[in-house]
Amino acid sequence: MAGILNWNLGDSSSNVNSNTPTHTYASAGNKTVIVKQGTSVSAADVTGIAMDADDLVGVIDISSFTKLASLKVNSNRKLTSIINPVSASTYTEYWAYDCSLNGILDVSGLTGLGGTFRVNGNKNLTKILNPISSKA
Repeated sequence: MAGILNWNLGDSSSNVNSNTPTHTYASAGNKTVIVKQGTSVSAADVTGIAMDADDLVGVIDISSFTKLASLKVNSNRKLTSIINPVSASTYTEYWAYDCSLNGILDVSGLTGLGGTFRVNGNKNLTKILNPISSKA
């Protein structure tokens, strides 16, 4: 069952109910954005995340999004880490290139990882823990 996500945009504005929100901030600076299930049954309803070149900072935790088929968080120069779910969903895209990922990227729980996997351009990424997968 599909639904609408609820976004707290971290600047005391009203929450936004949308799956494709747009927002103009009144002032510059880092914001903590919180995405809630809204009218969705759960985060498991979400099958794709596209937040490329959105100035994400620090860690993005997508561990509750167990039905993702596409992740695009590329070109976020201050994104340092991704916490992935444990999921057998078939991924067609996993794009986290040209970020600042560092240390170990653990995708070992993504047993359906296939398609296009791009994490190039992360000079401080030292290791990738890959899943055991039969996907091409």
